[in-house]
Amino acid sequence: PVPVMADQYVNSLRAALEVCRRRAAHVISVKIGQTGSIDECRHVAAMCIASGVRVHIGGTAHPCVIDAAQAHLAVSVPGIDEACEVGEFLALQNDPTAGARTDGGCYLLDSTPGLGVTLSPPA
Repeated sequence: PVPVMADQYVNSLRAALEVCRRRAAHVISVKIGQTGSIDECRHVAAMCIASGVRVHIGGTAHPCVIDAAQAHLAVSVPGIDEACEVGEFLALQNDPTAGARTDGGCYLLDSTPGLGVTLSPPA
């Protein structure tokens, strides 16, 4: 009755496919920093959802630009869990990117083209 999440193991479409085929987890955590690209994460998410496995956007303390990409991933793939781990850039000091903020548990981007972030000048 306790849901199991596949997390660190899932670093590719192949790994996610193995988890789904074996029915080894109820949820798969997808991370751009681990999987490599937004596109690869979209493929992993679509395959998991088609297999009946929930998809969670996992987090790690990466610069703001990675969290921004994960936020875009979360809202662009129907069926991804609403609760996502974005905003962990707040734990970093001297983040070279800026433009995102959190407010009341919501992740907010400004209107900057692209991912909504900018490079900060070196400190």
